[in-house]
Amino acid sequence: MGQFSVTIYGHTGSVLSDNQQAVYSSYRDVSGILTPGAAWLILLAAPISGIFAAAGVASLLAWGIAGRLHPRLGENRMKPVKPLQIEQRILFHET
Repeated sequence: MGQFSVTIYGHTGSVLSDNQQAVYSSYRDVSGILTPGAAWLILLAAPISGIFAAAGVASLLAWGIAGRLHPRLGENRMKPVKPLQIEQRILFHET
């Protein structure tokens, strides 16, 4: 059998380091085991509709978490700027 190489790119398009690839591979391996394991546990207690119900609950949970996260993840929000009134004018000085 021949050998092959896989290059994993990050979200910015850059190639991931060996350490980052190891973390990604570990995450991929664990999720490949946990997902069928969770489905198996659900099927022990409920018919196939239980899988769909669990997926719906998980989606709602993810939606709730995403709605509470700040878009910039921890940076302070910018204060809104009041619009200029008609009386206020910006004068440009030509030099």
